[in-house]
Amino acid sequence: MIPAGLLSAIQAGPIEGENWCLLVTGNSAAAKLRNLIPKILANLSGKGYRVTSIRLKILITSKY
Repeated sequence: MIPAGLLSAIQAGPIEGENWCLLVTGNSAAAKLRNLIPKILANLSGKGYRVTSIRLKILITSKY
């Protein structure tokens, strides 16, 4: 579901009930991933997972 080039920018975060948090390394990766969320949710639902929403959290890395 997720393009290979985008996989390195994403980490699985915590699942709280039916909400899943994905950790993303930057704004551009988050923007691309936002477009894929409906397809990802449909795929997870089809496989029996009870995830109803995905939240994105952008990781901030220090340059110092």
